[in-house]
Amino acid sequence: MIRWLHNYKKSFSELNDEIQTLNKGVMPDGWERVSSSIFARVAFKKSNPQVFYKQFLPRNFMETPKALVRGSRCQRAIKQLKVLKRNNFRSPDVLCWGKLEQGREFMVTEAVDGVGVGNCLASFFRGVTEPDLLKQKRLILGALGAEIGRLHSAGVVHGDLRPNNVLIERSLFPPVFHFIDNERNKIHKKISRKLLIKNLVQIGMLAGVDISKTDRCRFFRGYIGVYKDFDKELIGEIFSTTLKRLEGKNPDSLGSPKLSKSIPE
Repeated sequence: MIRWLHNYKKSFSELNDEIQTLNKGVMPDGWERVSSSIFARVAFKKSNPQVFYKQFLPRNFMETPKALVRGSRCQRAIKQLKVLKRNNFRSPDVLCWGKLEQGREFMVTEAVDGVGVGNCLASFFRGVTEPDLLKQKRLILGALGAEIGRLHSAGVVHGDLRPNNVLIERSLFPPVFHFIDNERNKIHKKISRKLLIKNLVQIGMLAGVDISKTDRCRFFRGYIGVYKDFDKELIGEIFSTTLKRLEGKNPDSLGSPKLSKSIPE
C-alpha cells in the first residue's frame, strides 16, 4: 500500500504504477539504479517528475524488534524530516512511503538539484587558483560551518554528518544546503562534548587535496560565529581526530566523482 503525505497524491498519482513495479524489484522505463549503501536499493526517475525511490534493506536481525519500540528506519526518517523543517532546515520532502510483503519499507522523495559538499569540492574546486573560484570555495566553507552551527544551536545532532550527506544546490549562491540520510538524527536539550566532536569529525572527512588546514579554520570560524556554546579548546582534538581517521578511511571528496543528483545512502 502506498501512503501519500500531504496532498502529494494529486500531483504525483501517475507514479503509482512505477512505484509498484519498483517494489517488485523491476526497473521501470525512465528510471535508473543509483549506487547506495548495502542497506538500501535506490533508483532515480530521470524525467519529470524527478524523484528518488529508496527501499530499506535490513541491517541486522535485531532491526525488526527494535522497530517495534522506536519505529522503523523509514518512519524515523519521516519524523526527523519534520524536526528539521520545524527548525527551518532544508531536506528533500518525502512524497509517499509504504510497506512490502517481506516487512521491508520504501519511500519516495523529491529530487533536489544539488550535489554533496564533498563531491562539489572535488569536482569544481580541486586545484583551483583563480581568485573568483577561490572566493566561492571559501564562502562555501564558511557558510557550511555556519549551517552546522545553526543545526547544533537547534539541538539537532545528525546521525551521519558526512560531507555528501549535506547537499549544496547547484544554481544558488550564496550556498543553500539540504540535509539527507536523517533517520538517525536526534534532538537534545544540550549536546554533549562527545556528540559535538563526532559530528564535527564526520563533516571534516574531506581529502587534503580538496581542503587545507586554513580551509578547515574557515569552516570553524563560520561554525563558532553561530554556535556560541562551543568550547574552542575542542578544535585541536577535532583536528587531530579527523586527520587520524582520514588515514584509515576514504574521505567523501576522494577521487574525481561523476556528478549526478545526490541521494541518501
